[in-house]
Amino acid sequence: MSLFNFCEWYTNDFPTASCMVVENLVANRDQIIVGAEDGTVSIIDPGATEKSEESLLLQKSTDKCAIQILIGEFLSIPGKTIAILSTNTLTYYRFKYDSNDLALTELQEMFSHPLAEPAYNMCLVVNNQSGTSQILVQSVSCGLTLFQGDQCIFSRSPLPALHPGPIAYNIPSASVLIASGARLHSAKFSLIASLSNSGKKVTFDWICNLGDVALQLAMDDGPPVQPSVLVLCRRSVFCFTTGGNLRWQIRLDCVATTFFVYRSGLTIPSTRFGVIVNTNTLLIYADNVLLWNCQTNFLPIAVGIGSFSATHQYLLSFLSFEGRVCIGYLGTEPSLYRVVDMDNQIIDYGVKLQEIKALEENIKDSAGPMPLTTTTSNLQMTFKIGDIDKSGIGSRSDAPSCTVTVQYGGVGTTERVFLNVRSSFSHQIMKHSNKETIIEFTVDSNSAWPPSTNVQLVAVTADSQATCVATITLPIRLLFFETSPERNAKYKITLDTDRPAASLVSVFPEFETENPSSIALFLYGSNSTVSIYSGNKSNRYRIQTDDASLLYVIIHEMTVRLKKLENDINIHGNVPLEIVTPILDSHLQLEDRSQSLKDEITRISREVREIEIVIVNKLRNTKTENLVPLDMLMEKAHDQLIKAVDQQRTTRQSLIDSNKTLMSFFHVIALLMSNPDAETTINGYFYCDTNQSLKDRLAWAAGFSGDPLRMLGALCRQATKTLTHIVEEEGEEEGFDETSENS
Repeated sequence: MSLFNFCEWYTNDFPTASCMVVENLVANRDQIIVGAEDGTVSIIDPGATEKSEESLLLQKSTDKCAIQILIGEFLSIPGKTIAILSTNTLTYYRFKYDSNDLALTELQEMFSHPLAEPAYNMCLVVNNQSGTSQILVQSVSCGLTLFQGDQCIFSRSPLPALHPGPIAYNIPSASVLIASGARLHSAKFSLIASLSNSGKKVTFDWICNLGDVALQLAMDDGPPVQPSVLVLCRRSVFCFTTGGNLRWQIRLDCVATTFFVYRSGLTIPSTRFGVIVNTNTLLIYADNVLLWNCQTNFLPIAVGIGSFSATHQYLLSFLSFEGRVCIGYLGTEPSLYRVVDMDNQIIDYGVKLQEIKALEENIKDSAGPMPLTTTTSNLQMTFKIGDIDKSGIGSRSDAPSCTVTVQYGGVGTTERVFLNVRSSFSHQIMKHSNKETIIEFTVDSNSAWPPSTNVQLVAVTADSQATCVATITLPIRLLFFETSPERNAKYKITLDTDRPAASLVSVFPEFETENPSSIALFLYGSNSTVSIYSGNKSNRYRIQTDDASLLYVIIHEMTVRLKKLENDINIHGNVPLEIVTPILDSHLQLEDRSQSLKDEITRISREVREIEIVIVNKLRNTKTENLVPLDMLMEKAHDQLIKAVDQQRTTRQSLIDSNKTLMSFFHVIALLMSNPDAETTINGYFYCDTNQSLKDRLAWAAGFSGDPLRMLGALCRQATKTLTHIVEEEGEEEGFDETSENS
């Protein structure tokens, strides 16, 4: 960022402004004429008074959208005329001003030319012989129409381009410059005027391939500078001689929006111009040498230079994208020419030294890990979980709903509170100005996250930026309802305890089960069931299901509920690496296939684009050519592209399902390793909210790269767990089998 800033002297807002021009209309100072999209024309005289409300000389609604404004002597009447180009008309206006009686100030419409095609832009054409000013209008179909006063001289289509671009008239060579399709064309004005509309091809003086989209053209033909043509592109600036020879080129680091050429009082033969880029920066150049850069508070889309009073000479006038007209000069912030106010104070260095020592002690005491807090400032959040209701009309499935009331404390009456809710039920952001928020939770069967009863609430105030974080646990009945147990399942996890197996009736009292050793839960809005068994002859529990995403929520609920029943119970489970291994291999294969399909789509897309370029170039040719081979090639490439996109969509959906399964297993591994005697390394959220591949995330978490299974095994290393009260008994599977048969 530059030290130098644009210092504002005058500002005024026109929300619908689209174009601006700086010109002298009255007195010995410049005025600003602003055109708007709604047809409003405003004339500002900042030199008369610095007050925005008094500087507006006139504001008139013409009901014609202003595309571009030119000022010159276009009609036979004396004085300057304002030419405003709209979509379908070119209208001449005369500005009448009486300093003695401001009520007589008006903008009088003199003449209007209807246009056969919608207009795109226009440029000024000066006749060196007669000295008259003419206007050349370009339509959206790249047609050129010349107007002189109230007459239409000719209408031509010299360039068969796909889209129009900037145009300009080069006075030294008496030629018209047309930029379109990343090319700059130069043709003699007399040749264009002598053409007919029979479709005869124009012979251009010279053509230059710019390699970039041209945004604006400008001329610098005053002595002592060599007559030059300046072309502003999105990321470059070109300078050509009138004969088409390249003088120099500038590559920009940012995207340009507009530029302007100005004359300096120096006798050094150099082209002076300024470029506005999209980082709100103004770059001042002398030829291809950067002289100055400064920051603006907005992004200008139009620039002009004017002298508005005897003391305000050669000031910059900007029109921003938001419609703000601003006049100012280049300076610094803070100003280098301003004397800093210094208060003469006697400093007591002894007191200052004691303050520094006290600050050092406070910093030393506060050094170390920051405590995990849930609130900042005075914001507090309390919540109340309501009763479970039956499913509503707008619910996706037969799942019941639950209402949670969140109340805020320490919030002013006018403060706005934003509440961010993240859960497997829903993810929403709510804005409330009161002190209470009511949230309704219902199971969403299309949720991409593994189901969980935990809900994270984050409240933020917009004014003071105070935050409060809370985690609540919703009833498990919002997710599941009771069903018949299933004996066979794809995934099985066993939990070992040092206490006798508790009755599942007491573990899940909210479900109406009569079997103390088995229970099955069905997830709302899906076809997934999870079965829970307690061993008759052992202190173990087995959770089994065909949907791996249900393992974490049930194991977590079992762990929490068993610890509530038995305070000192020890729970242990083997890390299911033998189950994760095939899922991990399948996920890595899906990632490799997704990357290969992405590369294939990129290659085919580039091929389709090249075929399109060849077809367009052949269509521009007036000779009829056989396009059947190109059509066949395009059809084949298009079919390959559609097929690859469909395969990529299927692969991405498989990756989403695999991510859901892996996330559940990583949660289970983190939960099984979260005992006090274990050194937990892996985290259930290390693979969340990232665009990196699984192999990269494992390498980042493990600290080394290599075999993914080896990296996962290193993350699962933990200290030895001692469960002295567990007695190993043979026939544990038989106990579960007997339980399942009895159920």
